[in-house]
This record gives sequence, structure tokens and C-alpha cells, in this order.
Amino acid sequence: MRVTPNAQLGLRSGLTTVRDCGDRNYLSLELRDFINAGNLAGPRIVCSGPVITTTAGQLWWSGIECDTDDELRRAVRTLVKNRVDFIKLMGSGGNATPGSNPEVSQYNISGFQAVTDDAHRMGKKVAAHVHGVDSIRLAVQAGIDTLEHVPFRTHGTIEYDPRLVDEMIEKDLVVSLAMPATWYRLRAEDMVDVRAHPQHLWTQRYDTIRRMFEAGVKLVVSSDQGSTSTRINELALLMDFLVRELELPALDMLYGVTGLAAEALGIDEELGTLSPGKIADLVVLDGDPMTDITALQRVHLVIKDGKVVVRDGALMW
Repeated sequence: MRVTPNAQLGLRSGLTTVRDCGDRNYLSLELRDFINAGNLAGPRIVCSGPVITTTAGQLWWSGIECDTDDELRRAVRTLVKNRVDFIKLMGSGGNATPGSNPEVSQYNISGFQAVTDDAHRMGKKVAAHVHGVDSIRLAVQAGIDTLEHVPFRTHGTIEYDPRLVDEMIEKDLVVSLAMPATWYRLRAEDMVDVRAHPQHLWTQRYDTIRRMFEAGVKLVVSSDQGSTSTRINELALLMDFLVRELELPALDMLYGVTGLAAEALGIDEELGTLSPGKIADLVVLDGDPMTDITALQRVHLVIKDGKVVVRDGALMW
């Protein structure tokens, strides 16, 4: 049972709200409700429940396997019935499942649209795991709310598509970076993850992030915690990588992990920024992250709902 200590580790590192993009047997929903009822110290959890995937597709072993449009609609409705906060669709294959091809879309446009239309009809947003260019294009066409990863992979390389990026911007879609731990545990020039990306693709991958940012795409800073040995208390390391290695502006990256993240989750009327009338969630750091992004690694206080819940790494609950 790692969910409880992981949730509390996230809170101790300064995360007052987290998003869970796929669990087994609705376990994250049980934890969400237990925390919300005041029975346990932890962050708010925004849950998708089990992912939707194809038979033998990415994360089939923990998800709901669907191969037809009717099966996809039924899965969405079942998830909503079980009180998920949003829907997670495996739009392409991935690196976490043997035999899964991250460059290939798992569904055609009618499948993407079936999920999006039914979820939106019931007031739920959709997040789609998309690695390949074709799956990204289909997700954009279907109006998926948040696109996860988005490395533009195709035929063993990376091909950034500026027209597709323009369409993302036109439709006001969000790209969630969902980065693995290998990105920030090593220097950019030393990156090698031969299973996920051959070495020569890393520079291209970083370039797509810079180009999306420069084009005006809404970039949410997120990690791939729960896979690829990525730990929940390492978001500050990811921020350090983006600002110091990729040389992206600290202010924009900070907004990408706060206000924009809340907007992407549909909770920005209550959370995400320090504004009159919003819930009082904040962290007190040893330093100014605008001038020293490593200050995010030095959390003094965590305040949730106006109450100090963590002091110098110790839970106060």
C-alpha cells in the first residue's frame, strides 16, 4: 500500500492538489474521499480512475479495455457513475507495456470523438496520453482537453508540426508535459533512455517543448509520477530542469504548475492563484523561485485550506 505514504510525501513537498491519471480498482478515489472527509492528511486528489485503453494496449493490465465506439462510451459512463473527476484515454501506445507502440494511435477519430463527446456531455474533461503525431492530431481534432506528453514521434524520429500546434492554440487546448524522472536526474547533454527515446531524439524532444512554449501553447508542468521511477516529491527537480537546462522563464513555469494547472483541471475558480475568495493554499519557501528556482526544493511551510499542515517537512495534522 504505497498510495497513502505517496500522497503524504507529495503534501510534505508542497503539493496541496495533485492529479492522478490512472489507478487500479478506483483506489485513488477511495484515498481522495478519505482525505476529503478529514480522516487523513494529504493533498486534494483529482482522479481519473482506471484508464481507457485497447485490448493489449498501453496499461491494459490496470485499465478498461475498449475496442469499439460503443465500448468506449460505456467505459466513460461507468467511470462517471463511479464518481471520477475526469477521463483518461490512452490515445497512443506507450513505453510501459510490452508490445505497445508509442508511435501508433490506439483509436481512430470516431473513438476519440466518442470519448470526448460523452465525457463532455456529462461535464467531465478528458486527458489523452498521446506520443505519436497521428494520435496527437486525432486528439486535437476531437477536442481533447489536455494532451499528455506530446513528443511528436513518428517513424523512429520526432517531427514537430507547427500547423497542428496552431490548431491546439486555436482550440485553447492544454499540453501537459508529464515528464519522466530521467529528464531531471541527469544533465540534458547526458540524457539517455534507450527504451523511451534513442539518445539522438532527446535534443529534438527538448526543442519541441521550447517551440510549443514560444508559439503560445498552454503548457502545464507535470511529471510522470507513478511510472518510469518518477517520484511524487520531485516536481521541484523538474522545475529546475525546465528553467535551468531548457532555459524556459521561471514565471511561466511557476504559472504552469499553479494557475494554469488549476485551469486545466477546471478548478481555477477555487484554486491555483492567490486571489480574494479563493481557498488559501500556499507554500512558504526558503528563497525566491523567480530568481532561484531551487527554492522550490526548500519548503518551510505548507498551508492548505488556510491551515499549516507541514512545517519543515513534518506533518502537523
